Amino acid sequence: MRRRTFDQNPFVPSPLKSQIGVTLILLALLGMVFLKGFREAIGIATILVALYLGLNLIVTCVALWEVLAHPHLIPAWRSALLAQHGDSALAMVGLSLVLFPKLALGCPGLNTRGRDAFD
Repeated sequence: MRRRTFDQNPFVPSPLKSQIGVTLILLALLGMVFLKGFREAIGIATILVALYLGLNLIVTCVALWEVLAHPHLIPAWRSALLAQHGDSALAMVGLSLVLFPKLALGCPGLNTRGRDAFD
């Protein structure tokens, strides 16, 4: 069964079904915060940054816990990496240097898994 994407959900309001609509709504919210005052905007930004850093800390701790709980997977992961790239660390670095900027920018059509992202 194919999963529905966010813009195909019938319960999502129509302005939120496009990137432009979401962007305009977020800009309007940001404008309202700044109309209230710069100090309030800085306060909201500080709270959001603290939440973001806290969530990153939680994700990092859980990831480290999983690695420490299953240390036998590290050699298997390493051998799979080297087998996939022909035992060449240079090939891995080169491929990373080419693909990472595209992944970071979210280039459409870049599919590293070999199938549709929403399958």
